[in-house]
Amino acid sequence: MKTVVGLYEEITDAQLAINELVRAGFDRANISLVATNRWADETMASTSTDDIDENGVMNPSQLGSDVAAGMATGGVVGGLGGVLLGLGALAIPGLGPVIAAGPLVAGLAGAGIGAAVGGLVGALVNWGVPAEEAELYAESVRRGGILVGLKTEEERVERAVNIMNQYGPIDVERHSESWRQSGWTAGDSDPLTAGLPVATAGAAAMVTPLPTGTTQMAAGNYLDYANYTTAFRDHFQTNYGGSGHAYAQYDPAYRYGYSLAQDDRYRNYETWDEFEATAGHGWTQNEHAAGRAWDEIKDAVRHGWESVKDAMDFEEDFTLFEPGFREHYGTQYIGSGRAYDAYAPAYRYGYDMAMDERWDEFDTWDEFEADARRGWEQTEGAAGRAWDEFKDAIRRGWEDVRDAMDMEADYNEYEPTFREHYASTYIHNNGQSRAYDWYEPAYRHGYVSGLDERYDSYDSWDNQLETDIRREWETGEFAAHSAWDDVKDAVRRGWESVREAFDADYDEDELIGESGGVGGYTSQR
Repeated sequence: MKTVVGLYEEITDAQLAINELVRAGFDRANISLVATNRWADETMASTSTDDIDENGVMNPSQLGSDVAAGMATGGVVGGLGGVLLGLGALAIPGLGPVIAAGPLVAGLAGAGIGAAVGGLVGALVNWGVPAEEAELYAESVRRGGILVGLKTEEERVERAVNIMNQYGPIDVERHSESWRQSGWTAGDSDPLTAGLPVATAGAAAMVTPLPTGTTQMAAGNYLDYANYTTAFRDHFQTNYGGSGHAYAQYDPAYRYGYSLAQDDRYRNYETWDEFEATAGHGWTQNEHAAGRAWDEIKDAVRHGWESVKDAMDFEEDFTLFEPGFREHYGTQYIGSGRAYDAYAPAYRYGYDMAMDERWDEFDTWDEFEADARRGWEQTEGAAGRAWDEFKDAIRRGWEDVRDAMDMEADYNEYEPTFREHYASTYIHNNGQSRAYDWYEPAYRHGYVSGLDERYDSYDSWDNQLETDIRREWETGEFAAHSAWDDVKDAVRRGWESVREAFDADYDEDELIGESGGVGGYTSQR
């Protein structure tokens, strides 16, 4: 059996995680909870075993005042006792009075309620948690965190971690940095830990939040709710902090928006203005809508929806660059003895940095390299990957994206002329009713072809050039609904616009050279 341990700041988050574990089929007899006495005192609702459904799952808002009353005896208390076995009160050395439940209680109290042998750190170590990590968990509980632990089969560990990550676990390592700055050291949490054995590496799985942020989403994890909870809580504080309600009141709205963004039925909606009416109608049918008017929570729903949509677009864009990264690997690293997957985190890191607005001020790699290296050496992906061995992959990831951004900015400068051409060619001349957006991919294809070095030998649009560019067009995704003869004038206009601009730049450089300035032609491609 393996151990999975997570810590939460709010009792409702811990309860939601426990509920979901039970729903997913994890045995409640293997789930433990430990929290300080203040959670019993601060709980306001009233609970009873009537609040438990047929699956043994309790409404997370129904943690009752009878928990506080039950602290004196430590028996099976109210609704929580219906979910977790043996919920009661314990006095733990180094922590004081706590509420605890589940098999971890046996490691704390032995045969009954009383002084715990070895304290919480000792119980966690016996569960398979490394002693250093156990110290952090114990200190976090002492400071008000709620510990949820689970024993499960090895093949179900990943499933358990994913479930517990959905409810915003505390990043214990990050919190411990501030503790140490204020003078805390390992051993302060539990005075009875001297000589404790260190658990076998890998025996326990820590549940900690993954990096968050628009451009820092870990590859493959952009659909994991846990990646968004920090941002959702920040949004809650900014927009609802003065409402008098707890975050738990708005979490269903954030989660609703998050779920809608992943629903295939709504993938065609690109903006919130298009989607709001549909989302609002769906909310009224949602079980959480009772007592929550749409106008009160719609900003939370929108934030949930847009956060996931942005992340999905970000992930989809990465797949567009990956063939180029693989090609670079084939020329740069094929003889290294490592597979592409060994370098993938480096390409991804460079891509992420280029997409991060914090680094927009850097125009060249030489300016950016020192900051890029500093950030790389602090990431998980850097483990076992020395900077000098992987920096070319990082640079390629960064430069490919920056080049694409520059290209997009340049394209936007050309687009007004493309719209003029559309108006004169496809509306005035042909009287067609198709919108500009139908032709836009053709203008873009011509523009990109104009930048393509393979076509540098062509001075003008001719039959051979048209054949080559047509071949490229017909292998693309838009050719399925756009016959070449329908769009070729748009493609040609895109290509010629770029070539005309190059010719103009060349002429200007020639004039500068003749007048004594810096001569020569510098390609913009």
